[in-house]
Amino acid sequence: MKRNEKIIISVILLILIFIIAGIAVYFFTDLFKSNKVLFYKYLAKNSNVISKYVEDTTKNDLEYIKQNKYSTTGTISFDLVSNNQDIANQTVPARNFNIEYNMQADSINNKDSLQAKLKYLDTDLFELKYAHNNDLYGITSSEVIINKYITFENNNLKELATKYGIADVSSIPDKIQMQNLSELFNLTRGANTIYF
Repeated sequence: MKRNEKIIISVILLILIFIIAGIAVYFFTDLFKSNKVLFYKYLAKNSNVISKYVEDTTKNDLEYIKQNKYSTTGTISFDLVSNNQDIANQTVPARNFNIEYNMQADSINNKDSLQAKLKYLDTDLFELKYAHNNDLYGITSSEVIINKYITFENNNLKELATKYGIADVSSIPDKIQMQNLSELFNLTRGANTIYF
């Protein structure tokens, strides 16, 4: 093999490894999941938190959020703390990393956006932006694409599948219906409704 062919094969393999790693991180971790999805996931696992959401005041708070614009900011930190010297002296686990995020949502107009930065101490390592406007979803990162979003329109999916050569589109919906997570945690007993 020529040297140029080896370099091209190495670059292609490196790109494939990054794609596979990204897919694995998305499906097996909570790193790229929205705050709303993570909230309901861990709410169901934590019975102390669930008991607080049974109160009627929470129902009013959820209705307020559904009917108004809101924004959320926060930081998720990764650090290793241990009394075991063998564990504490390891350099492999993630330390001093954090994710700073800022989310804006407008439920009435069916819009939301998220900006997140992966940081090591005070150094920005990676920035990710997500935007949603009705049926249009987009994602970008200034480290990968400058000033452009990769977008997906959640509409006419049967037509899109036909353009890609799929003959039988009968099992493909024309639009993917997003699950309303608040309905998953809504139980009705008789005349009473309990919201989780």
